[in-house]
Amino acid sequence: MIKKNILKKFSWALLGRLIAAAIQALAIVLLARWESLENFGLVIPILTLAVLIHAIIDFGLSPYIIKERAKTKNDSIIYECAPLNIYIVNIFSVIAIIFLLNLGFFVDNIYYYLLPLSVWINFERRADFLLGIFIADGKNKEATQLLVARRFVFFILFILLHLIFNLEVTLSYSIGIAIAAILSYIQIQKKLHLEKIVASKKNLHNIFIKTLPFWINSLFSQLRNIDVVILTILLGSIQGAYFGFVNRLISPLNMISTSMSVVVLPSVSKKEIKEKEFIKYIFLITLFSSIPYFLLYIYADSIIMTFVGEKYIPTIPLIQVLCIGLVFFSASSILSSILQGINLQKKVAYANMLSTIMYFILLVVFLLYTSNILYGVYTLVCFFVLRFLFMLVILLKHFAKENNEKH
Repeated sequence: MIKKNILKKFSWALLGRLIAAAIQALAIVLLARWESLENFGLVIPILTLAVLIHAIIDFGLSPYIIKERAKTKNDSIIYECAPLNIYIVNIFSVIAIIFLLNLGFFVDNIYYYLLPLSVWINFERRADFLLGIFIADGKNKEATQLLVARRFVFFILFILLHLIFNLEVTLSYSIGIAIAAILSYIQIQKKLHLEKIVASKKNLHNIFIKTLPFWINSLFSQLRNIDVVILTILLGSIQGAYFGFVNRLISPLNMISTSMSVVVLPSVSKKEIKEKEFIKYIFLITLFSSIPYFLLYIYADSIIMTFVGEKYIPTIPLIQVLCIGLVFFSASSILSSILQGINLQKKVAYANMLSTIMYFILLVVFLLYTSNILYGVYTLVCFFVLRFLFMLVILLKHFAKENNEKH
């Protein structure tokens, strides 16, 4: 019964992320196709930074509330953390507006078109925080429906604003994603029947101490995305566009293991299933998730030519190398969730921090020495392998410690 329950949750999580990732990937492909290569090279680092900021302003609240809510089913945890979440996102939205206005004034007018991202960051973070409550309560079907609805509304708005109302493509993308986030937040709040929540920094220190390990793990997992910014600075906007396009494929391609990770954390926390039982399935899930990597490796040239055209032909070898590394990234994502579920979140955080710092050092060295974008992708693959090995060692040491205690 337990295994069927886990499988059902995983199926809904996978379905939702599959559809959402497909919509997101298609939107990026259309943005790359319709926007000039130079402008896309300027825009993609900001979109990447937006994802990083999304992780920063979470401050570990989302995984923390999923874990604690899964154990207690207590509403008090929501009213303890939600006001702080709103307070933080409001501050960062103002910072984002100032940052984008300065880029638009001093660098390029294209950055004015990204101003709606400051609204997206705010309401997407609010919506994702509340979505964690559905996941913690095992309502993966509802969470899936809400997530897919948000992505679908964004895509429709993006297409309508650009093709029907003739708005500039980057502006259409920004407005569409912002409006979808606002509507999603309103919809989720209604479904949860929550009392009115206002911004507050009450208990900031106490909550932050509890969420710090989750935040460090999430932060350094997403901090890797700065590699697009680093490469753009060192090699220019054209090379940045190529690398950024490849980089944005990572999340959609990793959706199977990410879906399992979402199910693993609350399930291990509630002790619905032991971590050793999950280990049995890691190999099978990794093998299953490798199917799209294998297909993409073989048909990369046809896919690129069909969807984004000749101007992105240089990304083909980059994508093929990336596919090899994604096998290890897939496995490490699941291992990370298992380790957090058994209260080893501090070790996971330190492992992510160390591997990310090593990645940035190697990336800068290789790019300065070779000026070759392919070496940037080689370094990214090394990072995925290193992260997997760190997580595996932590888990094996945990099992060894358990065995010693039994004897």
